[in-house]
Amino acid sequence: ILLRAAEWRGDAGYKWVAQQGAPEAAASDVLTRGLPSAPPERHVGLFVLPMDPTILRWSGRPVFPDYPPPHRRPNLPAEETFDKISLRGAWDRDADYLRLQGFGAGGHGHPDANAVSQYPSKGRLWLFDGDFIRRAPWNHNMVMVIRDGEHGPIPVSARLDAAEEFPGGAVTRTTLPDY
Repeated sequence: ILLRAAEWRGDAGYKWVAQQGAPEAAASDVLTRGLPSAPPERHVGLFVLPMDPTILRWSGRPVFPDYPPPHRRPNLPAEETFDKISLRGAWDRDADYLRLQGFGAGGHGHPDANAVSQYPSKGRLWLFDGDFIRRAPWNHNMVMVIRDGEHGPIPVSARLDAAEEFPGGAVTRTTLPDY
């Protein structure tokens, strides 16, 4: 899919990422053969992927016809939340990279808003959320609030309270309202 995106948009960054994951497929792709390849520098530093309002609306509807509505409804308007946040030092293997989930609903149905979905550093993968079967919060990299041995429902979306990039780094503040 990245090669088709590279072809359609003429984007050297999509092609470069595709080459990292599937070098043989990228080398044999005739539709992007003449397209240059370069690391997508726009994704170094702080990158906030906004929440799509349509997807957020869908998260409050039944997954299939005649199914009951989801027990968790959208808790924030799209403009206050985010889909993903990434903080990337560089594209090399030893660079720090952190990806934060903003949306914990939709088709995948996991209550993992405000969870760290990936954190590699110094060539090692320290945190990774690779379980797409188990949906419970304790199967994700997140802080849970437990009172009297139980936790309440985790909201659908995390709120982006602040995001600031500065020379040499970035900082964000995110919260889960009503949790």
